[in-house]
Amino acid sequence: MRFFVTSKQDHYKRDKSLNGAREYLNQLIADGYDNIVIVNGFPKSGNSWLCRLLANYLDCSVSGYLTDMSATELSSVDSADNKKQTILKAHLTCADIKSVESEFNDTVKIINIIRDPRDVCISASAYFYPNVFANSILKMPLLLWVALLITRNNSGKHLWSIAGWNGFYKDVEHGFCVRYEDLLKENHAVLSGFLKKLNGDFNQKKLEKSFQDNSFKKMAENKKDAFTQKLMRKGISGSYKNDMPKLAQDYILKKCTNLCQKFEYS
Repeated sequence: MRFFVTSKQDHYKRDKSLNGAREYLNQLIADGYDNIVIVNGFPKSGNSWLCRLLANYLDCSVSGYLTDMSATELSSVDSADNKKQTILKAHLTCADIKSVESEFNDTVKIINIIRDPRDVCISASAYFYPNVFANSILKMPLLLWVALLITRNNSGKHLWSIAGWNGFYKDVEHGFCVRYEDLLKENHAVLSGFLKKLNGDFNQKKLEKSFQDNSFKKMAENKKDAFTQKLMRKGISGSYKNDMPKLAQDYILKKCTNLCQKFEYS
């Protein structure tokens, strides 16, 4: 399944996100989709990769961002056999996505993805500010600044205009949640429960093939896909150990203590 790039829209503003979510879901339902999967997570947590893994497994389309009908960065070009099912990507807080799911309970299923906030900090810095990140002098102050941004409190806003990492995952207990790090280890068990609930069965071989088809190594070889080259950067965990100053590491752990302990990020 191939993907294409369009100009990125400002689809992270909360008011627009909730209104846009309802509008887009209603449109998809009117178009005949009766089984919609929303992959939701903090930015730079593996959302796009999980979208591709699920779409490949389910042989269905990816219909872009939940919160903006015009933002089709992740929309699939190739036709899929499964015309009733589709995948959407979202960066809504877990509390907001819970309200969306309750409103569309018969049609929508949510799966949240979470990643070590220290690696989120690294990935965000490299993605949004690649030139600064590559500068050995500017890299440290950049990481310290992004660490401050992603750990703002519930009411705070940062460069993605959503709650900080703690506020984002405040209601993460609702529904399914997978760790990015477990997906990297190809721990199929973390997805099997969700897939069984979704379609009533689970095919181990199909999921293994999906991981093979969407491995970071394989995607890195696709030089023609500029979007994949930028979005799917390395596919590793723990890069903060080498790239992030200890001060920033300790700060993030201190600000995110409870959730980091819950998800074994220590």
